[in-house]
Amino acid sequence: MSVLAAKADGNLTAAATWALVDPTSFVDLPLTTPTNLTPGSNGSFLNMGNSFTPGAITIDGIALGIVQPALTLTGTLSIRLHDGTNPVAGTTVIINGTDLPTYNKLTVAGPACWVFFKFAAPVTLPASAVSIQAAASGGSGVGYVQGTSATVACRALRTTTAQAPAAADLLFVFGEHTGAGAVTPRAVTMNDAAAGATVYGQVTVADSGTLAYGISGSVNYHLKLAGNVNVWAGGTLNLGTAASPMPSTSTAVLEFNCASNVQYGLELLVGSTCNMRGATKTVKAFLAADAAAGAVGLTTDVSTGWKSGDEIGIASTTRSTSDCEKRTLSADAVTTTLSVPALTNAHGGVAPVRAEVINLTRNVKVRGASGTLQAYVNIAATAVYDWQYAELYWLGSSTAGKRGVDAATTTGSGNVQFCAIHDFITLSGVAFNGAGATFNNVTFSNNVIYNILSVGVTIPATSGTNIVVDSNVAILSISNASFFNIADVGITFTNNTAVSSGGPGFTISEAAIITGTFSGNLAHSNGGNGGVGFAFTSLIGGTLSNFTAWRNNGHGFQPTTTSNLVFDTFTAFGNNSAGMLQNGNCINCTLKNPNFYSGTTLLQTAVLFNFGNTYGLAVDGGSLGSGGNHSSGDFVITAGNYVTAVFNNVLFASSTEVSGATGLAAGSRIGSQRHDQTAGNHRTWLREGTVIIDTTIADASPSERLTPALATEKLKSGRMRVAVLNGQTVTFTVKVRKSAAGDGTAYNGSQPRLMLEKNVAAGVAADTVLATAAAAAGAWETLTATTPAAQGNTVFTFFVDCDGTTGWVNVDTAGAS
Repeated sequence: MSVLAAKADGNLTAAATWALVDPTSFVDLPLTTPTNLTPGSNGSFLNMGNSFTPGAITIDGIALGIVQPALTLTGTLSIRLHDGTNPVAGTTVIINGTDLPTYNKLTVAGPACWVFFKFAAPVTLPASAVSIQAAASGGSGVGYVQGTSATVACRALRTTTAQAPAAADLLFVFGEHTGAGAVTPRAVTMNDAAAGATVYGQVTVADSGTLAYGISGSVNYHLKLAGNVNVWAGGTLNLGTAASPMPSTSTAVLEFNCASNVQYGLELLVGSTCNMRGATKTVKAFLAADAAAGAVGLTTDVSTGWKSGDEIGIASTTRSTSDCEKRTLSADAVTTTLSVPALTNAHGGVAPVRAEVINLTRNVKVRGASGTLQAYVNIAATAVYDWQYAELYWLGSSTAGKRGVDAATTTGSGNVQFCAIHDFITLSGVAFNGAGATFNNVTFSNNVIYNILSVGVTIPATSGTNIVVDSNVAILSISNASFFNIADVGITFTNNTAVSSGGPGFTISEAAIITGTFSGNLAHSNGGNGGVGFAFTSLIGGTLSNFTAWRNNGHGFQPTTTSNLVFDTFTAFGNNSAGMLQNGNCINCTLKNPNFYSGTTLLQTAVLFNFGNTYGLAVDGGSLGSGGNHSSGDFVITAGNYVTAVFNNVLFASSTEVSGATGLAAGSRIGSQRHDQTAGNHRTWLREGTVIIDTTIADASPSERLTPALATEKLKSGRMRVAVLNGQTVTFTVKVRKSAAGDGTAYNGSQPRLMLEKNVAAGVAADTVLATAAAAAGAWETLTATTPAAQGNTVFTFFVDCDGTTGWVNVDTAGAS
């Protein structure tokens, strides 16, 4: 193994591009946060590490691992070699502090970078030991990175010996600082097209250095490494760029030949830049016709232009994650027709049940060695990356920083679009893992994700707001983690699709008001762990709009401990349980214009399932069940929960509109105004029974119908109030009628009573019976009584109560004198 440093612009495979690094001098730069010792900041030279003996070799420069402390070096930095007695002639290079690579200046133990200092002419060293010395003027100086010990600097002496790269060689690309304000960039073209026949070692790209894949047509570029690609501050790695994308007839492969999982990977360190730009293509479509099991042809909703050999992922349209499948096209697409090997499963292609079809093939590829020997990508806070139409696969683990694609972007920026991320299948691989409390400046859009062991996309709770996650399609997650795990509600999160996650399709959780945009997201066919389409946790305000959940193996939507939240235009059908399960306390939430229906073939059992206390739920407009009956009911209540809810102009379409009302906690009340979207139709569900407007049986239409549900508790009518002056009484009359067998069901409860409601301030110490019915069922009877004298100016409140388990009581024509 040799260590080579680029000495000229040129091809990676050419000897003229490289010079041998003296092996006795070489100490590599660690990836961990370095410690450093600061040389003199008063212009005096101090040793950067101890001495070493390279011998009488000829070199043309020194590379050093440099650390900048928190304050920028405002003066100059001088570097030289010293033989213990005198400076080595010709080895002094003086640069400005501002010439050093630009990246966040953190602490004295902050980030580091390779910097190369080139002599004016090659120098032959003395045979004796030499040391590297530095002097800084102005600012706070710089430091060297410790290598193997506190007294060994990270360093490399570049000789004048040209040498072509060979297997296991370590390759360095960095620019050459020759003086104050003078740096010569170095660019190496990755021209190796031998299908990975040579497995190089580590590649390091640093200050003013660029490693760029060739962009000639009809060339299959392939760089295979038994080591990392480390891109340090000021370094650039290009696998195609926006200005010069990889031609559609060529491929660019970066392969990490790991012998153990995540042994190697792509490290985009502080201040680095990475571009990947493949040929443009259509990345996703829908089936436009049902595809049966065994089918060898698919019809898509758009003309894809996909090619023979492209891999595609096909979404499940059932409740089973196992119905997803991958196929390789057996011919070029012909307009909207795809040719594939026979399908294992049937897939829907008629709206609203349509399978997503995603293309997983790109001509720019970053990958590990196999599905069990995966690599990784790790992105530092200030790195800048622009990836479009790239393919990343066989990446990931459970190790922090090596989860798959790990990004800690803050003041850097990330743009990941139209990429294919698939088959992260070892341990806990994550397709795109945002990290850190200041994560920011990232766009992740129009990407397709397939077969990820863990989470597809993670966004942390962050102070950053410039984050866009839009129009991504994620299919098949093996674990019970969420496909999209969004822990911040101050971002733009729109039009994303999650299919066949082993857990929830989406988890959106932050104890905060939604200040970003959350709309247009779709979850279907999500399987294990309850199979929830969307899980919302601890949200305390804002709006979620135009979400759709269908054929998930549990609930479509599951808000848990939410308040002041608006669910605007939600659609749910065909989920295995409820369209929405309200879990934990729900306070002052609104469901606007819902469209919840049972579905076809795979039927949803309920619209809303209450599994916690609900305070002030409002449902405004929309339909609960139109197009299919929910077998358990439109609103299903768990016994013991407290519920106050009102439905305004809502269509109930199931035979059971509210189920479990008798199990409500005392004081609960569910109202429906303009019930079933019919003017003048109102009803209330209480623990003790239901109260509705009745235009069929009335003394003076309409009447109020009380249908009790319990023999042991009284159902009360609507309150009737009369103002009364101090010392005065009120004579109150009301008509009541008990249902008879001829009405359909005979009333079987206690006789209805006219009641005066408790009003301690007015002298009414408890609810008081004023009159009790006695007439036969099926006839109207007038109940009348006079109240006690009021103690002070007040309002007396009257009601009628009843009980029982069959039949009803009508109340009508009340008056006072």
